[in-house]
Amino acid sequence: MMAAVIAASAAAGDVELPDGGVDMAAAVEFADVGLGNRSAADAQLERIHPEGAPADWGFRVRTLKQPRLHYHIELRAPLTGAIRKGDTVFAGFWMRTAESSVESGEAVTLFRVQLTRPPWTRMLYGEFIVGPQWRYVYRSGRADQDIPAGEVAAVFSAGYPRQAFEVAGLEVINFGPDVDPRSLPQMAHGYAGQEPDAVWRATAEQRIDRLRKADLAVRVVDGDGRPIPGARVRVEQTGHAFWFGSAISSDWLIQHWDTPDAQRYREKITELFNGVALANQLKWARWENDPQIALRTLGWLKQNNIGVHGHVLIWPGLEKFRVRDKHEVWVAAQDDPDVLRKRIDDHFIDILTRTAGLVDDWDVINEPFTQHELIDLLGREEMVHWFKLARQYAPDTRLFLNDFGILGANGVNREKQDFMYDTVKFLLDHGAPIDAMGFQSHMGHGLTPPLRLMQVLDRFAELGLPILITEYDVTVPDPAVQEQYTRDFMTVVFSHPAVIGFTTWGFWEPVMWAESSAMYDRDWKLLPVGRAYRERVFDAWRTDESAVADDHGAASVRGFMGSYRVTAEAGGLTGAADVTLTQPGVEVVVTLGGAGD
Repeated sequence: MMAAVIAASAAAGDVELPDGGVDMAAAVEFADVGLGNRSAADAQLERIHPEGAPADWGFRVRTLKQPRLHYHIELRAPLTGAIRKGDTVFAGFWMRTAESSVESGEAVTLFRVQLTRPPWTRMLYGEFIVGPQWRYVYRSGRADQDIPAGEVAAVFSAGYPRQAFEVAGLEVINFGPDVDPRSLPQMAHGYAGQEPDAVWRATAEQRIDRLRKADLAVRVVDGDGRPIPGARVRVEQTGHAFWFGSAISSDWLIQHWDTPDAQRYREKITELFNGVALANQLKWARWENDPQIALRTLGWLKQNNIGVHGHVLIWPGLEKFRVRDKHEVWVAAQDDPDVLRKRIDDHFIDILTRTAGLVDDWDVINEPFTQHELIDLLGREEMVHWFKLARQYAPDTRLFLNDFGILGANGVNREKQDFMYDTVKFLLDHGAPIDAMGFQSHMGHGLTPPLRLMQVLDRFAELGLPILITEYDVTVPDPAVQEQYTRDFMTVVFSHPAVIGFTTWGFWEPVMWAESSAMYDRDWKLLPVGRAYRERVFDAWRTDESAVADDHGAASVRGFMGSYRVTAEAGGLTGAADVTLTQPGVEVVVTLGGAGD
C-alpha cells in the first residue's frame, strides 16, 4: 500500500519522500476504522472502492447532523508501532468531497495523529478542505512527546455542517529522529481570492476610501489671522481611529521589568498598537490570585494612552470556572443556585470596581457555545443579568459577547454562527446592554476566502452592533501564505463598515498562544505576519501628505481617520497644530509667527 501511494503521489507531482521509514498505517483495514458510538441519525461510515485514487479501498463518512464540537463525530484508524519524542512523521491521504451543504461545495476534516486516551497527545494537527476532485493532502512534523505502541491512531473529525467526504490511501510514515522534517515536502496552502487581480480587492479599496478616510481642511494664517498664500503644509498621521491591538503578557510588561526583552516588549507595544487585551491577567483565577499584577499593568497602559480590552468577566463553563472554592460552590449550587449567583456577582462587582477608569471594553461573556454549564444551571436569562451588572458598575465601558469559530474553518460553521447570532439577538430582545460582538478569528488550515468573510460579517452586521476582531492568528505552516492571508484578512475587516478593530492574539514568539503566528521571533526578528501587519498599518493605511496653501491660505488633504500633526512653513516662519480627524469637514488652523511679524 505504501509504495503504491507514494509512487502515485510523486507521479502526480505532489510529494517526493525519502527512502526509509515505517508506514504505521500499512496494516489498516476498514474493519479497524471506527466511528465511535454515534447514532446512525448523526453520522454514517461505509467502505468504498475509490475510482481515480491509487488505492484499493477507502471509506466514506457522512455527517447527517452537526454536533456541538468537531470531535463529537470522528473516525479513528489504529496505527502500528510507537512514536517517540523527536521522531519525524509524515501523514498523507487522498480525499474528496462526495456531498456538501455549503455554497463552496467543499467538505472539511480536522486530521491528527493522536494518543487514544487522555491527555490525547497529538501531532500533525490541521484542517483539510477539499472539493469534489481527488486531492492528495499531507503534513509532516517532529513529535514533541511520546505516543506508545497500541495507543496511537490517525483521527479524522467530521463534526461539521452536513457533508460527506471520502478518504483513500492513508499512510503515516515514521522516519525516526534522524530526518529533518524540513526536508520533507510541505503542502501548499491557499484560498480562493488570493490572486493579485481578484475582484474583491478593488471593491474593498473603494470601501476603505469611503469608510476610513475623510478630507481635512487646513488654513494657514499669520499672527493676526490673515491667510498666508503659498505656505507649505505637511499633514502627518500620528495615530489611527481604528483599533489596532494585540494580546499582551503582564509577565513581560511588569514582572520582568528590568530585563532587555521586557524593555523591548514595552517599546513594541507603544510603537505598534493603540489598544491591547490582557491575555490572562484579568481572567478570574489570575485576578483572584493577585489583582495587583493586573492593576499595575493597567496603570502602565493608562499612562501610555493605550486602550484596554478587558478579557474576561465570565467564562461560563465549569471547566473555566477556576476559583479557589470551585468545587464547594458547584456542589452547593446544585441545591441552591443562588450560591453560584452570589459568587459570580461578587466577582463582577470586585473587578469592575477596582478597574474603573482603566478598562475601555469588557468581554462580559466568553465562549458560551462550548462553555455553558453555569448558564445551564442558572438559566439563559442570567446572561442578561450579567450584562446589566457590568453596565451598572462600568457605565462607560463597551460590553461584548466574545466567541470563536465564527469566521474560521472556511467560514462554513453554520451552527456556530447561528448560535452566536441567536444569542446576541436574545440578549438584545431581553434588554441586555450589549454594545458589540467579539470574533476571535483563530485561522487554521481552512483559510476562509475574503468574499466569504464579507458574507459572514454582512450577516452579523444586520444585528446593528459593531464587531471587533479580538484574537487573530494564522497557523498554516507556509510563511508566504501566512503573510498574504494576514494582509488580505486585515483588508477585508478594515473595509467592512461594522468592524471597529483588529486584535492579534500576541506578537512576540515566547509568549504566543500560537507561536507560528508571531510578528517577532524570540530574538526580535520581524516575521511574515509582522511584515503584513506593519505594511497595512504603517504604510498602506497611514497618511503623510504635503500640500501648498492656495491664495486664501487653504489646503485640503484626504487622510485616514485618526490623530494628526499638521505643520506649515512660509518665509522662514513655522507653525504646528494637532488635530483629530474623525469625520468629514474637520478644519485645523495653523498660525505662523506672532502679531506684527
